[in-house]
Amino acid sequence: MTAATIGSKSGDFVDRLSEQYKNTDSRLEAVTQQTVYIEGDTYTRELRNRLKRALEPLENRTKWCQQTLTHVMSIDEALSLYTEVNAHLVDVVANLPRLSTNADISTLASAAIQIINAKEKAGLERAVLANTFAAEQFSPGMLGVVVALISAQDAYLNVFQQHANPDQRRFFRDQMKGLLAQEVDRMRGLAIAGAAGNGFGVAPDHWFRMMSTRIDRLQAVENRILEELRSTVVTLAAGAKRSLIVTALLALSVVTITLLLGYFLTRQILGQVAGLQGTISSIRNGVDLSKRVKVTSRDEIGSTLHAFNEMLDELSRADMGSRTQLETKLREQAGQLAEADHRKDEFLAMLAHELRNPLAPISSVLKTLERERNALSIDAQKGLKMVERQVVHMSTLVDDLLDVARITPTTASNSAKPPWH
Repeated sequence: MTAATIGSKSGDFVDRLSEQYKNTDSRLEAVTQQTVYIEGDTYTRELRNRLKRALEPLENRTKWCQQTLTHVMSIDEALSLYTEVNAHLVDVVANLPRLSTNADISTLASAAIQIINAKEKAGLERAVLANTFAAEQFSPGMLGVVVALISAQDAYLNVFQQHANPDQRRFFRDQMKGLLAQEVDRMRGLAIAGAAGNGFGVAPDHWFRMMSTRIDRLQAVENRILEELRSTVVTLAAGAKRSLIVTALLALSVVTITLLLGYFLTRQILGQVAGLQGTISSIRNGVDLSKRVKVTSRDEIGSTLHAFNEMLDELSRADMGSRTQLETKLREQAGQLAEADHRKDEFLAMLAHELRNPLAPISSVLKTLERERNALSIDAQKGLKMVERQVVHMSTLVDDLLDVARITPTTASNSAKPPWH
């Protein structure tokens, strides 16, 4: 619109130019608000700086409008200004695929970038030829610019079709075919043929409308690709959240199984130790050598208890002359039992701490998911509540296990003294 206004001295495009600048103000405000949100979210510092550099020249847009309306700005100056702004904005978009390593996102983004580049060149072609048709002549060097712009559009669109999927290519062909494409090609041919000074015979307003329609159709292709890109990002984000929940559930399951195994193992150990303490107490109080310890395992404690029972069998059959020797052996067995009990206490303490360590990252994951609870599905929220309850339950069990590890040594030492002390 700026180029058409500069080329036309009749003022036919003044109202449209003013409306175009109002539209630019509205869109710039929307972009600025979105940038504020993005800066606090996922954009990298480099990308924010690129976007800032792209938007800075637009602060002078009111001055550009006045210079255009008063015919102070030349077509070369206008093209230079808008080419610089568009180049910076396209550069921002071109760097967006760097934010993701996903192949589908990169492919969709690359296809969209080619359409954006082609659309930007189409906008420049619209401006140059609108000025040319309005002035009824090419400005110096503008013919070569037009040819280069047409070639650039063709190149970008060829690259787009290499990145696009079959549905996108089909939609693009549907948008570009028909009378519109024929009319644009016809006016391009008239412009090149009339460069020798024979006149163009093209109304600048008609050219502007046709190219605007072409640009709008390129925009429709771009919007379709961006919608697919948005859908892909949403799907991948949902999948990532589900994976995070599944990972947390698997980790919780492993910890739960480990905790249950540790719990049952601890009960078995404590049961055997309690039986040993009862037998020792019976022998100490009543010198009853008929008492035996119940053996329920084949580990070190079970082997020691079995040896202790054999020693009691031997002691009950021995005569008085060998009693002193057997009592010495009993002291040795009691020492072995005390050592086994000490190792049991160390095992309980280590087991409790090892079980507590995985609970910290799980709790951290749960806090992260809790902050995004509203973004989860109903089933995911129910699963999250279940995980939270189980983590609290496991934390209580681990604390109880630590209490047992702290209390048991004192209890065992007070109740497991041999009968000769």
